[in-house]
Amino acid sequence: MKLLRYVKVKWIKNGTFEPNPSSCVHQTVTINPVHGFTEQSTPLEILRAILTDEIVDSIVLESNRFVAQVKSSNPKAFTDWIPLTSNEFMNFWALNLLMGIVQKPCIKDYWSTNELLSTPIFGKTMSRNRLFWSKTILRYPKT
Repeated sequence: MKLLRYVKVKWIKNGTFEPNPSSCVHQTVTINPVHGFTEQSTPLEILRAILTDEIVDSIVLESNRFVAQVKSSNPKAFTDWIPLTSNEFMNFWALNLLMGIVQKPCIKDYWSTNELLSTPIFGKTMSRNRLFWSKTILRYPKT
């Protein structure tokens, strides 16, 4: 697995900045086998080791419980809400991570059908409104 190395740059007052090209080169970082990961481990394997099924199920349970509590005190709230599933939560996570890789000027642009802005995987995975509502209702279990 390759990780980027962060480089500290020091600015000198009234001086000129001369970047060191070698400081921007990717370097291989050794992975500690104590954690069970190897250089062949995928980012998904690492994520799933941290975000286990048990944790995902707890988040989904608490989030759906939150919606039920809101609906009980305000019957007009979340009228069309369909309970969140574990699979949908993982899709939500994936889309949010992808937003960090594929950057757009506005969140709505991820669902744009304009040929210049289109990123079809977003619309195929989850509707824009569902992602927004999911972000609103997410609740994490108290530890």
